[in-house]
Amino acid sequence: MWVGGNFSKGRWVLPNGTFYEGEFNKNQPSGKGKWVFPNENVVEGDYAQTEEEKESADGDKKMEVKLAWKTASGIVSAGEKVNSCEALNY
Repeated sequence: MWVGGNFSKGRWVLPNGTFYEGEFNKNQPSGKGKWVFPNENVVEGDYAQTEEEKESADGDKKMEVKLAWKTASGIVSAGEKVNSCEALNY
């Protein structure tokens, strides 16, 4: 989903098939979400964003976004997903 020209919710797919599905802020993961791996294992959690002001070599200052992931669940294996619909919800 796009809001005001920024990606706010959806799926970020990596070349190997791994994907993050969840919330975004400033086009980067933020808030609740989950990682799903090619072997169908799932891990749920939250991304926190912090902004830091950085100064370049030429003295220009810009804000840099740092991401921190906090796991909310253990890895749910593909076999466990068959028996639990909750494994896919966040």
